[in-house]
Amino acid sequence: VIGTAALLLCILALGDQRNTSIPDYLQPLLAGASVLVIGISMGSNSGYALNPARDFGPRFFTYIAGWGDEVFKAGGGWWWIPLVAPCFGALLGTLIYELLVEVHHPPLSSEIQSSCQEATEGKTLELEGVDQDAGKSF
Repeated sequence: VIGTAALLLCILALGDQRNTSIPDYLQPLLAGASVLVIGISMGSNSGYALNPARDFGPRFFTYIAGWGDEVFKAGGGWWWIPLVAPCFGALLGTLIYELLVEVHHPPLSSEIQSSCQEATEGKTLELEGVDQDAGKSF
């Protein structure tokens, strides 16, 4: 959960144009570096299961290759955790990014203009002490 949440935080921060001005040609390199750093720091403890395919693919291959169902029984039936936990980690990482970073971006100028236009449509300005029909006699 933690590894996938950290990965999503990094990927969302790299891809958010309103957050940083990272050039497009550096984004894949930095995304790969974040996967590498997460793998080095957490790989030996958690088996590097950042997505379900990283654990289930090799496990299923060894099952087909002849190891039998022992690959699913080893570790007390722990095989399903790397399938489920990254899904929750991805949701958690996205939620953390949305709540702690994305919400605090200033609105774009186009968003400000559209919200001002929506707020002023159909509204008229009335001034006290000014005759509205005074300028219509021309």
